[in-house]
Amino acid sequence: MRIMVINPNTTTSFTDTIQKSCERYISAGTELIVTNPSKGVASIEGSSDGIKAAYHLVELIEANEGQGIDGYVVACFDDTGLQAAREVTSAPVVGIGEASLHMASLISARYSVVTTLQRSVSILQDNASTYGLDKRCQGIHAVNLPVLALEDKALAFEAMLKRSKEILEQDKSECIILGCGGMSGMSEPLSEALGVPVIDGTAAGIKLIEALVGMKLQTSKACTYAYPNKK
Repeated sequence: MRIMVINPNTTTSFTDTIQKSCERYISAGTELIVTNPSKGVASIEGSSDGIKAAYHLVELIEANEGQGIDGYVVACFDDTGLQAAREVTSAPVVGIGEASLHMASLISARYSVVTTLQRSVSILQDNASTYGLDKRCQGIHAVNLPVLALEDKALAFEAMLKRSKEILEQDKSECIILGCGGMSGMSEPLSEALGVPVIDGTAAGIKLIEALVGMKLQTSKACTYAYPNKK
């Protein structure tokens, strides 16, 4: 199968981080294409960034239709442009935010999300509610690091570890979800330090899209995700 993972911002170093995480988890025989739009925003922090990025995300998917892509992963925890992306392809499209919440619900009764900035919290809360996955989510919290600051891996890890310990104590959660694609690669050392499962959204997205493609499931075009009318 051929899977395209799209980092919807334009920062190629983030795309490289996401690719390394994907390569740790893909199955033998899966062809991986990790990319980002050439135009848009350097990071997605808030709704206006998300709208700008979503336009170029959809364009990128449309440009790759007919190229043998079996499934797409949107590698932003905000699930930027996810619903629109599902309208322009019959291949399954998974957002790492939604994928992570599903995975967490399978291994814990109570889970929490740690994301970058406070301004992202309400977006993620709305998404969890839309997906019907908010009841077991005990909280969505910010570590108060800008997205691009995650490139300093040592700084980011220490900040994530400290904040995650606080969240586990506050929420009495049993699992932590990393709420940004730029946090890829931190899940295993954080899990070891915290003593609870920690979910890497990119990994969750990869494994879920492999399952959907393996089951030969495509995006339903019956109504909600039907192709846009030609204009």
